[in-house]
Amino acid sequence: MQLLRDRAHESGVAVVMVTHDHDVLEYCDRVLEMVDGRLSPAAA
Repeated sequence: MQLLRDRAHESGVAVVMVTHDHDVLEYCDRVLEMVDGRLSPAAA
């Protein structure tokens, strides 16, 4: 995950990931959740 994040930042590209693994969240710059079929900011 750290390598993917580093490469994305170096290249200035976005990575879109869908996961149920909450351990991945520490590597994310932005997290959205699907609630009732709509995207919303993740609860803190």
